[in-house]
Amino acid sequence: MSFTICISHEDTTLYNLREEWIELHESSTARGIYLTWQWVNLWWQHFSDSGHLWLLLARDDHEQLVGIAPLMRVKHKPKYGLPWRQLQFIGASSPCEHLDFIIKPGLEAEIIPAFLDTIMQHKSEWDVVHLSRLIDGSPTLEILEKSGYDWEETEPLVAPYVALPDSWDAYFASLSKNKRWKQRRFRRRLDEEHPDGWSFSVICNQEDLQATADIDAMMDELIQLHQSRWEEQGEDGAFGSERLVAFHHAAVHMFLEQGWLRLFRLIIAGKTAAMLYAYQYRGRVYHFATGIDSSMSHLEPGHLMNEMAIAHSINEGNDEYDFLWGEENYKYSWGATDRLDHVRELINNPRVKVQRRAVSTLRKIKLRLQNGEEQAE
Repeated sequence: MSFTICISHEDTTLYNLREEWIELHESSTARGIYLTWQWVNLWWQHFSDSGHLWLLLARDDHEQLVGIAPLMRVKHKPKYGLPWRQLQFIGASSPCEHLDFIIKPGLEAEIIPAFLDTIMQHKSEWDVVHLSRLIDGSPTLEILEKSGYDWEETEPLVAPYVALPDSWDAYFASLSKNKRWKQRRFRRRLDEEHPDGWSFSVICNQEDLQATADIDAMMDELIQLHQSRWEEQGEDGAFGSERLVAFHHAAVHMFLEQGWLRLFRLIIAGKTAAMLYAYQYRGRVYHFATGIDSSMSHLEPGHLMNEMAIAHSINEGNDEYDFLWGEENYKYSWGATDRLDHVRELINNPRVKVQRRAVSTLRKIKLRLQNGEEQAE
């Protein structure tokens, strides 16, 4: 098959691609929520000033869209040294995971190399191509390896997930004996202390909202619970800037419209004890952020919330519960196994190579000195 490739830097191109993008994405193997037109367009509306659009579009002889490279060019500012011009997936900075090229099935081996050749034809416009969060099993990984270009592999990101069985009983039986015992104990304590005073709810779409419910107020409550806990630990949290807060407020409205939202809430004695902000797309539930009232920590509302959310996900018929990036211990207590989001880089600027080698050497020296001091103590 012959096809043509063009590059667009215009925001209007992204907006006008809606129907074609959605159709191509739904048929492609790169089917995660972070590559939907709805997510990418919303992200660009909120963060477009962080870079320049660099969309590569492949069309066949009939002008049908058969491939998208959803890229942007940013001015990357490393912790040490001079900045460089970097091509990366839209949203690669935050809060997106599982990124890739979007290709009509069966054409990956033709279109992705053509995208790479086009990128190389414009190498005067970039210093580094940074393809991050390429999920395990992506055909892009093998194609990059065979491309003939000098791709470098950096440390992958770990994103634990649970493959969901057909029933809660089957899933619960798969957990460790200790985990099952703890969950039963948490539920007994809740029932004993609040036999009639707790409830669990989930909002998935507009129909789930009560007449008096305000989704923005609910998000504010989640954000307050989440941020207060993280800030106590000296961390930024998932909503650590006004821009991120604004983005996620817009996202929940989009999710509501699409039926993708999964906003869980556990109420105890008339008070919100825990909330979980998740979203669902094509059989996968994405566990994004939780908020927990520390005054009720003795009731373990976070563990109870996770149990109820996973049970709901199974009952909906989902295939997977994705805990997303991070190796926190609690994820593995729920039977999660590791999945890697891979990173590949192509460096075009010799100065960047020298700079990065120097920084790497300095880090190794610093680590050796620290280890020496610890041994001396």
